[in-house]
Amino acid sequence: MTKALKTIIKIFLILIFVLSHFLSGAESGLEGKNIILIDDVSLSLEQRVEKAEKVFTTKFNGSYFLTGYNVNTRGGNISFGTFITSSDDRMSKISHDGDSLRIYHYTDTDLDYEEDYKKRIVLFLHKKSGKRSEVVNAVILKGGIRYKIKDIPLFLLGDPDTNESFNFVKKLFDSSSTEKFQKRALAVIAIHDHKGSSSFLYKTASANYSSNLRKSAIFWLGVTKAKDSIRFLKKLSNSATEKKIIKSLVFAFYNLNSKEGNKELIRLAKGDIPSSARRDAIFWLGQRASKEGIRTLKNVVSNDKNEDIRNSAVFALSQLDDDRSIPILIDIVKNNKNPRIKKKAMFWLGQKDDKRVIDLFESILLK
Repeated sequence: MTKALKTIIKIFLILIFVLSHFLSGAESGLEGKNIILIDDVSLSLEQRVEKAEKVFTTKFNGSYFLTGYNVNTRGGNISFGTFITSSDDRMSKISHDGDSLRIYHYTDTDLDYEEDYKKRIVLFLHKKSGKRSEVVNAVILKGGIRYKIKDIPLFLLGDPDTNESFNFVKKLFDSSSTEKFQKRALAVIAIHDHKGSSSFLYKTASANYSSNLRKSAIFWLGVTKAKDSIRFLKKLSNSATEKKIIKSLVFAFYNLNSKEGNKELIRLAKGDIPSSARRDAIFWLGQRASKEGIRTLKNVVSNDKNEDIRNSAVFALSQLDDDRSIPILIDIVKNNKNPRIKKKAMFWLGQKDDKRVIDLFESILLK
């Protein structure tokens, strides 16, 4: 087969890959050299990876290569944007053009990201060591961002079904010897449109892993906003005793951005938990600014015995929009009996450019 014919076949296969993305609701464009398709449907996903490794060993020098495929992802407050180079930990967002491989992957901005499932590209970074390779990093590419993968071959593995992909990543998680990769694998597992994603995150968060890995699992439970996330997070919250874990749960409940999540924030803000976790709950209540949350914050300012907690509640109230925060802060200045709390409220009022604040200060100064 001539070199020109091989090039034509390669371009044709890439066009098929791009077209399949377009028809599935997402659009992507690939260009550059060192793109190899291994999408034989008779092979399992693991077998395709093994074949990619053999091709890399035969045709390329160096220690690193990428494998990638399409995966169905679920909605939620998910944000990814990653640049993968040939190192174990260099991962950062870029926006400039590259001279080797560029990936454009985006979806219709009119679609509802909370409801619609998307196809995205998952990439795995393999490090060759001896006869075998180890997956050392993973990411799912965010739509709407342009990526460059420099000086490293990419093997496209087609479009495996979600169940096969989910089990493949789970196996990578279980067999990994590094927490750094396990955290990346949790992110990939979390966004899979698979019924087992949330339960896997819950089991990880409640198992005998390091607190950092459990915190990561809790984070993804909140961010992906699956239907069963609140149930799993509440179960974790009912048994959590470690301060780091409780603080992670506070942030996860905030990320849910739901009535149930707000109820849990309020419960934690009122609860007998470490002071720093309560301050977090109070702060995020202020950011969420529900009516019940504001009532809780005002009650904390008036009645809590811990002055640091009361100060945190004043700060949270000060972060509301002016039409809500200014009347509340003025009321604290006029009616709260603790001079230090009054002073804190006056400090935050001093950051507001509003006639009501000037009138208050005038009435105090000219008494």
